[in-house]
Amino acid sequence: MGCGNSTEAHTSQAAEARPLNDEAGRNKSLSKEEAANDPTIEAAKLTKEEVYASANLATFLTFDEDMAQEQVNGDIEILQELHTMVCEQYHTSFTEIKNGFEKGDYQRVHSAAHALKGAMCNLGANRFASISALLENYGHKLKAILKTDTALTEDQTHLVRIYIQMMADEWQEYLNSFQDFLKRTTK
Repeated sequence: MGCGNSTEAHTSQAAEARPLNDEAGRNKSLSKEEAANDPTIEAAKLTKEEVYASANLATFLTFDEDMAQEQVNGDIEILQELHTMVCEQYHTSFTEIKNGFEKGDYQRVHSAAHALKGAMCNLGANRFASISALLENYGHKLKAILKTDTALTEDQTHLVRIYIQMMADEWQEYLNSFQDFLKRTTK
């Protein structure tokens, strides 16, 4: 069970590019792609559209109908049940992400984003899964910074707000795509 165009290679490669607290590295200007994966002041300069473009999110399908059907061996009834479970997971995990962010608990953000990534990937919602992977990895980086007893700045948490907004927007896109799919296949 894969997610087609997985972002794990993109995000893990970027995460290993250099240490989080490399002061020498902070003095150089980062590309938009690097900034979208690095909790620095450079990330705070990015807009939602720049983050979307730098992560190549347009290359991922909102709802991969073929993949979703393959997951359930073409049984639309099972797919609808899976969709219902994922809707519940979304509401629980998205609330956890927002609450974790508000409380500065990036372990919660990381864990909830991870849960959503898996759930959405299994349903063929590849773009949402990719956004979840970005937030999962970024939450992990922020968690690591906090372990050094360093307070996070507004610049470092800026991308979390963007990822949360992107998730909310993509959730609506997914719901619309899934409903359109059902209308075409359950006539």
